[in-house]
Amino acid sequence: MGFPEVAKIVGTHKDIFPGNEDQLVEEEVLYLADKIVRGNQLVPLQESYQIAKERFASDPPASVAAEKRWADAFLIKKKIEKKMGRTLEFFFAEQLPNDLFTETW
Repeated sequence: MGFPEVAKIVGTHKDIFPGNEDQLVEEEVLYLADKIVRGNQLVPLQESYQIAKERFASDPPASVAAEKRWADAFLIKKKIEKKMGRTLEFFFAEQLPNDLFTETW
């Protein structure tokens, strides 16, 4: 369709292999965004993780795969925070209107 670069980034949306901790790539940002945005709300990564953990609790193979994905998401979050010099929570609280956050953010 004419968007090969976008397709490449979106293709990693389910599984990713985070790279060097000093290098952040678009795929990693999208991967994390997928985990912290629900509809039009920002959701803390820990909350999204708990929801996924409960959803896959009765399916051991899916649970193992989900654990790997969430470990990657937490790693990417740390990479982003290291680059920004602040937590994502602090950054979002500074930059975005309060109505974008779930109550537990």
